Amino acid sequence: MERLYDLENRLHLQEEKNVDLEKRLSDQEKLNAIQMEIIQELTTCDCTSKEKEALLSNRNRNFSSAEPYSSNIESTNTDGSFHVNKTRRNNARKEVLLHDDLKGLSSSPGLIEFNRKNKRETSVVPAFHAYMSTPETDPGPHHTFIFDRVVTNIGGNYNHHTGIFTATESGVYVFSWTVFCYDGSYYDSQLIMNSNVVGGITCRSLNPAYYFFNSGSSIVVLQLNSDDVVYVRTHATHGTNGQIFSADYVRTSFTGWKFL
Repeated sequence: MERLYDLENRLHLQEEKNVDLEKRLSDQEKLNAIQMEIIQELTTCDCTSKEKEALLSNRNRNFSSAEPYSSNIESTNTDGSFHVNKTRRNNARKEVLLHDDLKGLSSSPGLIEFNRKNKRETSVVPAFHAYMSTPETDPGPHHTFIFDRVVTNIGGNYNHHTGIFTATESGVYVFSWTVFCYDGSYYDSQLIMNSNVVGGITCRSLNPAYYFFNSGSSIVVLQLNSDDVVYVRTHATHGTNGQIFSADYVRTSFTGWKFL
């Protein structure tokens, strides 16, 4: 009779252990779901590294504040039986587990690979096209062109008030600009990266008797770093005369986009 009672007790304790293991498995599945959700947020969020760290820290606090489960199994006795404790909580263990898992999540190989595969889907590729809405007469040397009418400005890197494009991420960029000069006009334009001349166009229309326009275009491929600026100006020292012409039917324009 005593042996039967002992077997029933062991069976009961084994059932308690199974319940505890099921709770732990459920908790791990919840943790995995949270990790996947965080990975999705990190890859779609246009955040700085510090903002991503804050996101992870906030997620950690939210998870650790959730109601923990009670573990029914405290320890194993020397005879193989289990000592039952109905009030023990494993919240501290869960917090440590989540903290350790999230601590290296943003730099984990899995997340890096996920970012690499989904970069084109989650990143905004900067691109812009703008033109001058009205002519400029006798602009003078070292004059920045203001392409004030914006057609496209994906990423918002081009400023139509200053005429300047600012890179927000490193990469290979393509720039093109077209200029028109009116009858009797001449000027040289340059593409500037930071303070360096990286391209140039000469526009001459020196026969006012025939009333025609002349134009010039150029395209340049540049390797830019974050915060580099690109813009178009008249030559720093060459003289200018007449108009930089632009209208609905002929447009002096500036275009650029990130290629790689």
